Amino acid sequence: MDACHGVGNNKVPRLDEIPNIALKTAIKAAPALFTNTCLKEGYFPSRCKQQRLVLLPKGKKPPEERSSYRALCMLDTADKILERIIHQRIEVVVDTLLADNQYGFRKGRTTLDAIDIVVTTAKDAIVGTR
Repeated sequence: MDACHGVGNNKVPRLDEIPNIALKTAIKAAPALFTNTCLKEGYFPSRCKQQRLVLLPKGKKPPEERSSYRALCMLDTADKILERIIHQRIEVVVDTLLADNQYGFRKGRTTLDAIDIVVTTAKDAIVGTR
């Protein structure tokens, strides 16, 4: 399953204390069971809404100032995988609804691609008018 790709087997479990290797094995055995209940019922356990806050220092700023830290919220692996699955499903649907010339926030397309099309179209228009 794509959603499990990149999840390290030896990473430290978070709040749920479920080892990643056990979670990945269970998901591979029954991938639909893992997500469909949450998605069909619209129910997400309150545990899925819990995060662990980690403050990372920003360079050489004074440690006594709040602005010297970057907040990072750590999710459990199961929650990350569920989030990836939902993202993948939404992306497939949204991609079919967006116009072909929509470049922002789309996988495989950048604003540089859009600029290239504008420049090419402008060059073609200039050549065509001479």
